[in-house]
Amino acid sequence: MCSGNKFAAALVLALALAGCGPMADDLNPSGSDVRGAPAPTAAAAPLTFMTADGAAMTLDELLAGRKAAVLYFTMWCPVCDGHQSNMQARFLAAWPQVAFVLLDYVSATPAQARQAAQESGWLNAGFTVAVDAGIGMRERFGATMGTTVVLDAAGNTLMAEDFKDGERLRQTLETLP
Repeated sequence: MCSGNKFAAALVLALALAGCGPMADDLNPSGSDVRGAPAPTAAAAPLTFMTADGAAMTLDELLAGRKAAVLYFTMWCPVCDGHQSNMQARFLAAWPQVAFVLLDYVSATPAQARQAAQESGWLNAGFTVAVDAGIGMRERFGATMGTTVVLDAAGNTLMAEDFKDGERLRQTLETLP
């Protein structure tokens, strides 16, 4: 009877994994795993997000007068903290004409995003802190924790993938005019 239970459990697990399709590769991650970055495309309808100060901002407003914007989807966890520290140390000063946004996709309000950023030490750290309360940005870019999106001045998506070590971000920013 015990071996029958193991067989049944193995069968259920195999069926569950078979339903994962292309996500099954995520069960054995490697350094070469990359979310497929879309080819540069024209921006969709303007999306509005809220800054942690409660101001509504569109991507067009964020990009005004800048070469690009980097959106980092955060949930204020230790992994995000490491990525954000890397970004702060390597990119903020090196690319002053690029807007860097920590986009909180777990908080429901600007006040909650502001509190989370403050408690984790990221408020007033050189980034714009914003909240994706309506999840429009997350859906538009297929984002999860650590997704880094680079938009050029026209709003075209140049990169949309996990941060990892920041090398892909550096390469993308170096292509800006």
